[in-house]
Amino acid sequence: MNAPERRGNPELRAIFERAYDVIRPFFDASNSWTPGHGHESLAYRALRESFPELSPQQMAVIVTAAQRVFHSGSHVAPP
Repeated sequence: MNAPERRGNPELRAIFERAYDVIRPFFDASNSWTPGHGHESLAYRALRESFPELSPQQMAVIVTAAQRVFHSGSHVAPP
């Protein structure tokens, strides 16, 4: 039995893998200037430069989801 799709934004899902590749380095602690602190603001800037059509809310959804994927140690699966 297939579960219904829970994700409500297929447009963001379609670009997530590319967006994740753009912002993944900003979550890596080895790239941090201050131990224990990421570069979330730089992730938003890189996302805005690469995907200018995204609204601030859409960027927040992508950054939050990307952080969860990164910190879970998972790999992004193709859509």
